[in-house]
Amino acid sequence: MNNILIPTTLQKDTVYALKTALSQSEENSKTIVLMLLKDTPDTASAAFWLRDMQNGLTGLQEEILEQCHDMVSFHPNFKLQVHQQFSVSGPLLRNFIEAHNIGLIILPDTFRKSQLEINRYCLKLLKNSNVPILQLAAEFDEHQFSKALYIENSDSNVQAKDLPKMIGGHFSFRIISQAKFFDDQNHEEMTPVLYDTIYKNGIDLLIETRKPQKISLSKKHKSSLNENFGLPVLSVCEPVY
Repeated sequence: MNNILIPTTLQKDTVYALKTALSQSEENSKTIVLMLLKDTPDTASAAFWLRDMQNGLTGLQEEILEQCHDMVSFHPNFKLQVHQQFSVSGPLLRNFIEAHNIGLIILPDTFRKSQLEINRYCLKLLKNSNVPILQLAAEFDEHQFSKALYIENSDSNVQAKDLPKMIGGHFSFRIISQAKFFDDQNHEEMTPVLYDTIYKNGIDLLIETRKPQKISLSKKHKSSLNENFGLPVLSVCEPVY
C-alpha cells in the first residue's frame, strides 16, 4: 500500500502536510490524495446541490490548492488527486482506503482540531483503520523523522522492533528511547522526564499505538500525552490476534 491520504480543510498547514508527504521516497510512483469533506446539502433540489458542490472553496482555500498543485509538479513520481467527499461512513471509508491503496495518513493539525461534525466523525473512523497515521504538530517546523521515542501503553502487544515493518517503510527512523505507561499512572509526573529525554537525544518523532474504539461524537477529544510535546506523533494500529 503505497499512496498517501491527507484529510484537509485546506488551511496553511496543508502545505506542510504535503511537503511531508513529498519527502517520502520517490523510488516508486505515489498518489497523494487530498480529501475535503462536506455534509450533503439538506435539500431535494439537484440544482442547489450542484451549486453547493461547485462553490465550496474560499479564496484562501483556492490559493492553498493551487500552491499544492505547483509543489507536486516538481516531483515527477508523485501525482496529486483532490477528492471531495459528501458524507462519510465506516464501510465507505474502508472501501476508499482499499481502492486508493492508502498506506499512510497524514493529519494536518487544523483538521485534527476541526469542530465540523463530519470532520470529527471522519477522524474517529480513520483512527479505527489499520493504516498508520502521522499527526502533525501545530508548529510548521520541518522534521527529519530520524530519532523516535516510543511511548508504549501497558496493555500493548507491539514491541519496538516490530514498528518499522508495521509502518511499511514510510519512515527510516531509529528508536532512541522507550517509555512505558500504565493506566493508573500519573502522566504529569513523567512529563519533565520525557521532556529531558526528548531534548538530550534530539527526538523529532513520537510513536504510539492505538486500538479501535467505539465511536461517539458526544465524547470530547482527549489529548494524549504525546500531543503535549509539540512533536509529530506517528500512531500505529495494534494488530488483532
